[in-house]
Amino acid sequence: MLWIITCIAGPNAEAARAAGRAEHGPYLKARDAMVFYAGPLLGDDGKGNLGNVYMIDAASRAEAQAFADNEPFVKAGGFKEVTITRTRKGRFNAKVLELDPAPSKPE
Repeated sequence: MLWIITCIAGPNAEAARAAGRAEHGPYLKARDAMVFYAGPLLGDDGKGNLGNVYMIDAASRAEAQAFADNEPFVKAGGFKEVTITRTRKGRFNAKVLELDPAPSKPE
């Protein structure tokens, strides 16, 4: 089952990101088999981190919740809101990614 986890930055987001940064990449890497997408939410100008979004494959809502609860930025208290929403396979157009002029960098 696919789940979208949306994390909205809170007032102490930058400090929490700094605290969780060393664990964030390894946490996602260890879960490569379940992470379809992970990336930052940005302002309209492409700057300013508004939070993070993850699309994961998890067998249950409880498994998706455990993923979110244990994500290092979440554990560090960087988000004022974390929502988990079930979705299903839909349309995916990889060519759109080629149109994005912003360099891709892990967050």
